[in-house]
Amino acid sequence: MNDLSPSPPIRHDVRETTTCSVGSTSVWALDAQVAVSAAETAEAELSYSSECKSESKRKLAGAYYTPADVADHFWQIFFDRRNITSSLSAQNLLEGAHFVEPSAGAGALFFSLIKGLINQGLSPQIVRLINADLVDINQQALEFIRDQIETLEQRWDIKFDRVRLINGDFRSYEFPATDRTGVFFGNPPFVANQKGSSKWKNLYADFIERSLELSRKPAHLHFIVPLSLAFSRDYSALRSRMQRLKSEISISNYDNIPDTLFKSGKPKHTNTNKANSQRCSILSIAPARTSRVYASALQRWSKGERTSLLSSIPTFYDVTDYYLDDQIPRPANQLVADYLRASIEEKRLGSLICGASRYRLAIGSVARNYIGFREELDGSSNVLGFGSEKDFLTALGALSSRLFFDYWLTVGDGFHLTKSTILNFPLAQHVEEELQRLQPEVRKMWRNRNHFQKAKLNNGRQTKSFDFSAVAPSLYVNGR
Repeated sequence: MNDLSPSPPIRHDVRETTTCSVGSTSVWALDAQVAVSAAETAEAELSYSSECKSESKRKLAGAYYTPADVADHFWQIFFDRRNITSSLSAQNLLEGAHFVEPSAGAGALFFSLIKGLINQGLSPQIVRLINADLVDINQQALEFIRDQIETLEQRWDIKFDRVRLINGDFRSYEFPATDRTGVFFGNPPFVANQKGSSKWKNLYADFIERSLELSRKPAHLHFIVPLSLAFSRDYSALRSRMQRLKSEISISNYDNIPDTLFKSGKPKHTNTNKANSQRCSILSIAPARTSRVYASALQRWSKGERTSLLSSIPTFYDVTDYYLDDQIPRPANQLVADYLRASIEEKRLGSLICGASRYRLAIGSVARNYIGFREELDGSSNVLGFGSEKDFLTALGALSSRLFFDYWLTVGDGFHLTKSTILNFPLAQHVEEELQRLQPEVRKMWRNRNHFQKAKLNNGRQTKSFDFSAVAPSLYVNGR
């Protein structure tokens, strides 16, 4: 690996405790923000480093550049999950950590970290002591970081002499000889591995695994990753490895419609969903006395809500005791989290299914804002058969309910509605009793289904479905 900066000696300096006034903090934070914004612009260009600026070439490189507001949000969560709320706790972190960014890009996350430490009340004279290795395969990106560091050094009259810029592949990186704790962070490349080149389907998982291998106990990781890390069978072993750590795992989750975290995509498109289809999570692993797992809902927001969302900390729910499957669920709210935790031993909706029957129910295989039911038994639907009208109405009431929709948001990917998700829905006794009571209303709802019909053009073909969300039962019975 090519180190673009001199390797710093291991130093044991006398502790400096210089903090700063509010006015000074504002000026220094503004300087750091200029570097973050410059890095965002540079990363946008580097994401399209090919001459034709093509979307396909960007995807092949896995380059989703980090917007400045996402970088700041990233570190807000980092500080919050580690209870870093003062200059003292920030300085303790700084003195004990060796930061490593596996795919630094143009440095948006690194400079946002500098800004975050300044906002915690540390002066540049303290922040300059940061130990960090910034790794990237793109030498042009590292040269940009070096230029921005030199600009800050000149403005603040300091030297970041413990920051190394390393040109190379992170998978070959070795952690330096130091008694400091490695803090691995970043936005790794989201790119499919060539078949047979790795046990993981996507390169980001190699970066997470390598970070875990290099981590000294306790592990400190903080990464932007695809949402699939939370639920895909392809990464089940990686989730198991993380959950065996004596750590607190927190994962905040972000949908891709109507707005999305990343702004990169097809440069000529203005609609964010058309520009990028990546659903993401921010994975944070921090030391803890007992192992716990926390997760946010799959958050959705409009463009007008972006500033509010990214300037706040998401609500995290304790999902440590979730055992319906091996994923890390994304609870839509506390009620559904409690319901799933209490429903481990309950019967599943799949127990109502009967192969040959005239009572058949077709459910759309994709969803967004409601679960769509179909009249036609086409190839794009999940078709269920029932042995009696009672079971048919029980299933219809359950699948059209707010409880099921929240369950789908909690365990699904935010778009696909799979048959296994439907069949695994827990039918708690009190929910089933409520559905029996509501059968006359559910029967009436089905008979009047044409009142709830919606049509959508998909690939030139009109698809009709029934949206019962306005009249279907909630099934949150007595707060359960």
